[in-house]
Amino acid sequence: LKVLDTAGGIDSLDPGYWYYQSDYQEVGNTTQRQLYGWKPDSTSPTPDIATALPKVSNGGKTLTITIKDNIKYSAPLQTRTVKSADFKYSIERCFLPQVGNGYANIYYNDIKGVDAYKSGKAKDVSGLETPDDTTLVINTTKPVGVLTSAGALGMPCTVPVPKDYAEKYDKGKQSTYGQ
Repeated sequence: LKVLDTAGGIDSLDPGYWYYQSDYQEVGNTTQRQLYGWKPDSTSPTPDIATALPKVSNGGKTLTITIKDNIKYSAPLQTRTVKSADFKYSIERCFLPQVGNGYANIYYNDIKGVDAYKSGKAKDVSGLETPDDTTLVINTTKPVGVLTSAGALGMPCTVPVPKDYAEKYDKGKQSTYGQ
């Protein structure tokens, strides 16, 4: 794969760190998949690894997303299937200071349990549930339009990241997952 550097370069190969449009265009859209994406001429998100737009319930505070079956990772995890727990961890790790995500607090801060997770009082974000391998449930403290419309669910924090593989890189002062 050759990626032409037309916008000044990318900051990291870690999707959790991506913030700039050049990160999305030069690496994200060409090498990664997330829950939702955008067709070139569309202003509305379309399902990528999700099967459909989120099912919204509980007055707009619960989103249920079904994940497509049999989506595989590339090397070195090419025998593994993407699971809903991978999306849970990908969103959670965007709140880790060592990952350094620039937008998680704007778009995902109203997910239940985020404050306890960020403060170290919880080991995970309680509002992110994975009742089975193909279902991700997001519970928020209030309706969040950018989530219910799936707009923020097409950002790099929803590139699946398996916790058992990536967690070791997310330790220490700065994540080395992108390396």
